[in-house]
Amino acid sequence: MEIKSILQTIGTVITIVLIIVTTEVTRYAHNLEQFSSSLDLTQFILTTATIGAAMVTGFSYFNSRYEHEGLTYILYACLGVAHFILAPIAFVIANMKIEFGQYWWAVLIGIVVLLIGGNRYRDAHN
Repeated sequence: MEIKSILQTIGTVITIVLIIVTTEVTRYAHNLEQFSSSLDLTQFILTTATIGAAMVTGFSYFNSRYEHEGLTYILYACLGVAHFILAPIAFVIANMKIEFGQYWWAVLIGIVVLLIGGNRYRDAHN
């Protein structure tokens, strides 16, 4: 149990560090006039690692709720949801603000509309 708690804490710290590093790399790449393919690959790898670390840590927290009772049960459930759902969403929105500027919300709405429309088309197609 102690080792699991230590690994969860390390996962949280790694997630925070990866979020900061990836956001700074994205900001740096956006400020460059010309994008290099190696920087794009680096951004992709960092983004994937960040979201993966957040989701794995969140899933671990969420499963730990069964080992506890009462308020600790709720705490682990909230930590799991925060890492598994909220952290990746906040990270994607932060990168969208860098890439698309003040119109990031319009891009987000467009993506949601495309996902809903594509899902309806897939259901009608089947």
